[in-house]
Amino acid sequence: MTGLILKDMLILRKTFRSYGIFLVLYAAMALAGIFPVGAMASVTQIIIMMLPMSAFAIDEHAKWDRYALTFPAGRRAVVGARYLFALVMAAFGALFSLAAILLLPAIQGGGWGPLLDNLASLLVSLGMGLVICDFLLPLCFKLGVERARPYMYLIVFAPVVAMFLLMQMEVIDLSAMNAMDPALLMACFAAVPLLALLGMAPSWLISLGIMEKKEF
Repeated sequence: MTGLILKDMLILRKTFRSYGIFLVLYAAMALAGIFPVGAMASVTQIIIMMLPMSAFAIDEHAKWDRYALTFPAGRRAVVGARYLFALVMAAFGALFSLAAILLLPAIQGGGWGPLLDNLASLLVSLGMGLVICDFLLPLCFKLGVERARPYMYLIVFAPVVAMFLLMQMEVIDLSAMNAMDPALLMACFAAVPLLALLGMAPSWLISLGIMEKKEF
């Protein structure tokens, strides 16, 4: 399974370089004050979580799955390796964003500033990235990445639109969070990626079931 994860990293090495340039540019713009550090962390996390979809696209083009199923590890390893690759990317994105949140404000000379707000942005974006994987990975195994791509936009934008509508209808009042204890508020934000991470288990089982029934 380790070999399969390394395979994904090797075939995406050019993409890694391109993403690395983007991350440096985002960090430079945040350092220059063009947009908030928290926003940079959020964008970084979502962009990085698109990498498993890129791996699917390359595998489909090369018809890799048919070849991979001849390995002794079989379908379970193919599915497990893709989920582990997604988790590795999520961890890298979280560490990069955390470093930016801690270092960039200090370099700017203004101290850490709204540290809690930036951490909240990181936790929520990390949760969103994991939720995208929870839903999209089974769809990619079932439909292929191109047919699953429209669902990606639905998964990303539907919660945002729903949140906006609920706020307009005053069903959700975000101003109430200002009165909450900061420790309790951060615990709520930390629950977002934790719940999304727990969702990986049923998502993996669904993907495994799809792969076991799939004919190539």
